[in-house]
Amino acid sequence: MVDSANENGGSWPAGTGSPDFRSMERMNPYGGSGDNNWLDNDTLTRNGLDLYANPINGTPGQPNSSWVSTPEEADLSISKT
Repeated sequence: MVDSANENGGSWPAGTGSPDFRSMERMNPYGGSGDNNWLDNDTLTRNGLDLYANPINGTPGQPNSSWVSTPEEADLSISKT
């Protein structure tokens, strides 16, 4: 299995149809497929255009709009100069 969503068979946990067509995106890519780990695209973070050159309310091939990556660990080593 590559991915899963809506395993409980209920309504989709996120994403919208007309008029905004917002994609369903994981809040945390490592957080599992439960309903509480899905959000709608924020309509500000976008990637690509549709057939009519309108921005896609989604992030195909890029980090999800809802994912806030953690900053890289700072180098706190001490060295004498």
